[in-house]
Amino acid sequence: MSRPIGILLTLTVAIGALALLAGSEWVSPFSLGSNDAWTVVWTFRLPRVLLVFCVGAVLALIGSVYQSILNNSLADPYILGTSSASAIGVVLAGVTFFPIDSLAARACGLLTTGALTAVLLAMANRERGGVTDRLILFGFAGNLVLSSLLFVVLSIHSQALGAGSMRWLFGRVPWMGLSESLGYCGVLLVLSLPLVARARAFNAISLGDGVCRSLGFDPRRTRATALIFSSILISIIVSIAGSIGFVGLIVPHLAREVMPSSLGRRALLVQFWMGGVFLVAADVVSRAIHPPLELPIGTVTNLFGGPLFLYLMWRRPVR
Repeated sequence: MSRPIGILLTLTVAIGALALLAGSEWVSPFSLGSNDAWTVVWTFRLPRVLLVFCVGAVLALIGSVYQSILNNSLADPYILGTSSASAIGVVLAGVTFFPIDSLAARACGLLTTGALTAVLLAMANRERGGVTDRLILFGFAGNLVLSSLLFVVLSIHSQALGAGSMRWLFGRVPWMGLSESLGYCGVLLVLSLPLVARARAFNAISLGDGVCRSLGFDPRRTRATALIFSSILISIIVSIAGSIGFVGLIVPHLAREVMPSSLGRRALLVQFWMGGVFLVAADVVSRAIHPPLELPIGTVTNLFGGPLFLYLMWRRPVR
């Protein structure tokens, strides 16, 4: 464990420093004594880095939990459609009754996510062979439908939504002040605690419902707890930054390459940490690849996640 943690710590420092210095204009570390450079780093980039780290960490946590409770290595909130469900709820509420960044619009996003989650939970609790495969296919098809519907709504109301319409399709992290960023980070971290606390139950359910019961955990209650808190977290993330894909798919698989998943809570925390570092790195690429243009962060994660998804599908045995 010590060597992977050391490498991850080094990457965290290096990518964090790069995220603070890189952007539309490079800030030299030797110029941080000037007021202008310090303002750029402290006022604008630091709040963004903190928010991006928390969003990536929570997405990786949710992906790991999904893969455990559904016993499927392809499970991910983006693939299963929960991200799209939240986005369509927020957008529909925002173009009809409420301001799109209002609490009411975000509540509508939570309702649509909850509705899809209820369907997924009902399917996951069927103890029949192959249900997880059908669940992935159901979520994938549902994601296509919801994404298409979202695109239609955004196309019709593009003038009302302006440039922010891309955020709902591909994700875009907003610029905000330090206090607002810390507020969102605090909410995400607090709501993530119940998932981290039940790491042993998620480990047990990944071995099958029978093993889960023999170890003293209720598989139905475990799935319900995981999906409820995951839905709330996804709704908050989508309402802030839109739909960011494949973080929950990539990071758990990368983490399993360097450490065993049987480590329970420790493994979950390392995946949480890796998710934050991964998304900060993606954000650096999105801001620095063609300045001053800022690419949607989801396009960067999709470019990495799409090929990995195809590889995992190719590697799965044919039945």
